[in-house]
Amino acid sequence: MKTFISNNPYMAMWDKVVNKYSGEYGPYFESYKAKTGMYEVIIIGRAGEGIWTTGELIGAAAIEKGKYCKVIFAMPGERRNTPARSFVRFADEKVHFPVSWIHSGDDVLILEEEFLKFSSPVLDFDVATVTQRMNPNGFCIVNSPKKPQELKGDIAGKLITVDASKISNEVLGSPFFMNMAVIGAYLGVRKFILIDEIKNAIKEFTNPRGHKIFQGKNGEMNIKALQAGYEAVKKF
Repeated sequence: MKTFISNNPYMAMWDKVVNKYSGEYGPYFESYKAKTGMYEVIIIGRAGEGIWTTGELIGAAAIEKGKYCKVIFAMPGERRNTPARSFVRFADEKVHFPVSWIHSGDDVLILEEEFLKFSSPVLDFDVATVTQRMNPNGFCIVNSPKKPQELKGDIAGKLITVDASKISNEVLGSPFFMNMAVIGAYLGVRKFILIDEIKNAIKEFTNPRGHKIFQGKNGEMNIKALQAGYEAVKKF
């Protein structure tokens, strides 16, 4: 396995552990993923940008397709604007233990371009390590007005950009609801979930308080933002 050098001391220590045991555990984990059809999507952004909602929507659509799914939301703080992550893991069979490599993923969705350079030893969170270790055949979707070749960074997967903040501002009246356009862009290149299936998941989505928050005009606008993100990259 390639050795990565991280600016985050916690992640650097983790790299040493992975490199030491990868020959023993790596092949087993990969064979287990292949056997169960397991797939993992990592979503990175800030609390308040729909990180939790994004994971739950993708998970709900996967379950409707007959997949076994688990969503893990991580926010190391209790306020908005705190860096947050969702890990969506689904498979064709029941997964009995967490077999994915930590800080890796098959696809990565990043809701703010600046997170490509984010590293925090306090939060034990280094985005460069996530993108370096992601599946080379996976997609890294980044909310940015730039073209993929304009972004710097060591990203193992296929880099796709979408100006989700602009879509959010034009459709929803605020640049802070970019998650729908990012989901749309993701489905435009990774077609394991059909666009109509995620639209249905949005319409039926119920928050922890039992409220269907995407009803009426609000639901229509969010679906419009989703469709705009999908249209922006579907020719990739």
